[in-house]
Amino acid sequence: MRCPKTIHAQAGFSLFELLLVAAIAGLLALSAMPSLSRWQANQRAHTTLVALADDIAHARRVSNSAASGLVLCPSANGDQCDRTRDYSGGWIVFRVADTSNTPTRDLREPVLSRGVPAAGVRLIANRTVFRFTNATRRSTNGTFTACDGAGRVVAKRLVVSYSGRARFATAADSSC
Repeated sequence: MRCPKTIHAQAGFSLFELLLVAAIAGLLALSAMPSLSRWQANQRAHTTLVALADDIAHARRVSNSAASGLVLCPSANGDQCDRTRDYSGGWIVFRVADTSNTPTRDLREPVLSRGVPAAGVRLIANRTVFRFTNATRRSTNGTFTACDGAGRVVAKRLVVSYSGRARFATAADSSC
């Protein structure tokens, strides 16, 4: 007498089939890692420039309604301006009464905003200080370049015009 076959006897996968599918999935995930890494580095640079552009737009709006100007400068400690063009440690925007080319912030001048680049982003500018004045006078123009410290993506730029408007651009080279 023959035993009837049950439905459960042929259901499921063998251990070999399961390991083969897991190995293929692992290889596909491993091949996608460089693309994911470049995408993340690109997004970090873009996020940093968007935050900086937001602070610039805010400084421009405030300076148009104020008698005194505003300054955006690099600041690693979030309190005083650094004498460098490297904004990788962060930046501050503050109201300033000082008219010198290298303004210093005193305790009476409030910091309106502080910013820090995303992790792994190097941020360099062609100016140590950006001044924003009311609409009747020119503000400081210049360029910020954000790039990945590992050089995985093409650098991105934020170009600031004399009127204080910022626009995004792609750098011709990937170096900062």
